[in-house]
Amino acid sequence: MKLPFGRSRKRFDKHGSAHSHHAVSGVVLAPGTSGSIVFLEALAEAVRRFPGALGAVRLPPDGATFKRTFPEVVTRFELHRAAAPERVEIARMLVQALHDRVFFRAGDELVPLAEHLRRPHAAVVARVVGGQGEPRWQAEIPWRQERFQGAAGIGAMIATMRHQHLLTEAAKVALDWVVRRLEANDSRLDLRGERFALLGAGAELAPTELLLAAGADVLWLDRAAPPERLLAGDFPGRLFIVPGTGSTDLLAAPAVARAAIIDFAGADGVHLGLYAYAPGKGRELRLAAAMDAIARSLPANVARSVSLLVSPTTPGEVQPEDREAAHTRRATAQVWKKTLERTGLLSGRAHDTLGATTIARSIVSLQGAAYQAAQYLAKMMAAEAMLADGIGGAPVSISANVAGITATRSLLHPLFQAAFLGAPRFGIEIYEPATTRVLSGLLALHDVLHHEAPGAAARAHEPILGRVMKLAAQTIHGGCRALSWELEPTIRVGALLGLGKQPKLLAGLIPRKKKRG
Repeated sequence: MKLPFGRSRKRFDKHGSAHSHHAVSGVVLAPGTSGSIVFLEALAEAVRRFPGALGAVRLPPDGATFKRTFPEVVTRFELHRAAAPERVEIARMLVQALHDRVFFRAGDELVPLAEHLRRPHAAVVARVVGGQGEPRWQAEIPWRQERFQGAAGIGAMIATMRHQHLLTEAAKVALDWVVRRLEANDSRLDLRGERFALLGAGAELAPTELLLAAGADVLWLDRAAPPERLLAGDFPGRLFIVPGTGSTDLLAAPAVARAAIIDFAGADGVHLGLYAYAPGKGRELRLAAAMDAIARSLPANVARSVSLLVSPTTPGEVQPEDREAAHTRRATAQVWKKTLERTGLLSGRAHDTLGATTIARSIVSLQGAAYQAAQYLAKMMAAEAMLADGIGGAPVSISANVAGITATRSLLHPLFQAAFLGAPRFGIEIYEPATTRVLSGLLALHDVLHHEAPGAAARAHEPILGRVMKLAAQTIHGGCRALSWELEPTIRVGALLGLGKQPKLLAGLIPRKKKRG
């Protein structure tokens, strides 16, 4: 569809004409679109621009078909993109296509979000709590009802995860660097002098308390104000809070977040963490796009690094060691699993391969096309493009690691709850939030503090294709990339196994009849 860019400062309803006074304010998608439409339009634009690389990708003719078929379509698209010499150029174009369709609405005015963020805005000086004592983070990670403590304990846990194909060799190498740093400092993590601005500081997977316990300065940017335990300030780091309520709605006031980051960064710059998440009604995409837009709008050298987490249900690259493990596990699978494959309940097509590139068939349709758009466009593609282009012309370090499936509040759907119980039968690990929060937090610290990390700004002179491939290799996928069968059918079988353990979950899967009143 042709978007009304030339009339972007007027008011539009879903058909492109003047909208009512009841329209939503803040960050919105282009009039007349939805998350899935924005996704399809971005992919279609890429196919037109790069016919040599993407000509074999067959896109559906309309949005309704795309919503039904997006798992297959997006997986096929990523396979051809990742295998193409122009993969980074395609990523850059996809991110621009997304931002062309993200606007900021204030009253009667509708402007591109990027333009809104570039306008002069008042400075935001945060108030500070904390700064009590020496760094005292307890070097421990909870996992499988155990607590792995100290450098030795964490190192042993990482080795076990690698042996069981829950993380890649590249992720292990990075985490081993963290372990060595802990060993050299009596298992203590000292982050004094480091500054982190966390967009979504209150999110379940944000490493906020780890950073404060290790002595870092942290800027709280979240729709919710800090909890009372943090407002008490009993930690060695310093927590910076936006004046007023202490909350910052990134969709309603992205410019406030930007101004606060610039003030907080000072002369030395800041590490950005993009952790905010809000499910439903396209909020995932709008919020992910808003965070990426805020980061890109910053002046040069304000951001030293950008960190984010990518879902394992994105169609990411499968590393050789995981591909080999998947083949071996399938060949030696139990009889009941082979029987389920013969009957079609399990699909042996776990991966798609083109040349030397293998992509996981890991999209879960229940999560929706808008969710996948947020993960794919505003995270995976955004990370590759920012690795290539930096911010404001200055290189920045990028951390964009896949985190394993985690039992967060966003996955409380009964189907997922049942599948979590059956997932271990297929080698899939379901992490508790505390495990992912610390493990992925430590991996991100490697990425932003180690000058030899794959996404380090110090390596900006190296060929970009090699850098993006190394960045993609660091994944704590929890077994999803070493799975012998396609993920979504496996989840359905896992759910059936889980219902056998907890039949009461079945009630949540049965639609309730509305009472006649």
